[in-house]
Amino acid sequence: MLKPINDRIVVEVEPPVTVTASGLTLPNSQNAMRRGLVLAVGEGHITSTGEVRPLTVKEGDTVIFTNRTGVEVEDLKRDDYKIFVLREDELLGILEAESK
Repeated sequence: MLKPINDRIVVEVEPPVTVTASGLTLPNSQNAMRRGLVLAVGEGHITSTGEVRPLTVKEGDTVIFTNRTGVEVEDLKRDDYKIFVLREDELLGILEAESK
């Protein structure tokens, strides 16, 4: 597995949904958001004073981000899932499990 450095994270991206539950086909422009599982995180963000600030995201988190962020790592693609390397500040959020 790829070990990210500094404030970078490795995410296994879920294939985009192209058909809704009711059977409608979505155009590519509708798939502006991506969702994925964090596989690995770097040590943290290095501040201007040289201190390392730990990342908020951790391994196992499900995150969302836009299509225009990150770099795909072609050599690590698994089945239909793509592997991306992103900076933590490129993430839009962490999806938390709903409690009942």
